[in-house]
Amino acid sequence: MAVRPLINNAPPGWTENNDTLEPELTIAGYNARGEELEGGCRAYGCRRKFWIDPHVRSESVLEPVHISTVERMLKCGRLDGCSFQLFKPKPAQSVRLTIASGRKNARIKMCCKACDWTRLPKAEEVIAVLMKDRTGGGNTRIHEVAAAMRRPCPSCKGAKWAVTLVWLRTDNAIWKAKGELQFDEMRKGGRL
Repeated sequence: MAVRPLINNAPPGWTENNDTLEPELTIAGYNARGEELEGGCRAYGCRRKFWIDPHVRSESVLEPVHISTVERMLKCGRLDGCSFQLFKPKPAQSVRLTIASGRKNARIKMCCKACDWTRLPKAEEVIAVLMKDRTGGGNTRIHEVAAAMRRPCPSCKGAKWAVTLVWLRTDNAIWKAKGELQFDEMRKGGRL
């Protein structure tokens, strides 16, 4: 597989959108995230199968193609209709904490669901807390942090967390002028 340039410093397989990362829904995106993609026809008597092994790195003409287009392309012309579909696993909805670790433009947004107390720690701080509590580490995905976080909210002492990743663009004038100060402004300005 050819080395693809990072889009706004987003990790391979992800795209930056609205101050967060979203999975890239192309064959290359699934490959970059190491996720298997397979499909087949469920019609009686048909044995057509399709799969892409993410561990085999090869140039493919399908890599830039969206998976919905691939699914349409692989349907056959049976008179009784084609039942081909991708048995696609839902793409990974969040990156691992190590991806955000050491990046100035990334913070973990931790919000208490009970009282709306919000904090924006760096990924390294969250990893340290999870490792100290022995509930996770650097390989924990962002959407798994809420369940792994055992510490109560400092404000209301509740333990219901909502955790997301904030990923700011670094290729614009705002980042060049303010840099990491944008996170403080987000918190003070109520944009969180």
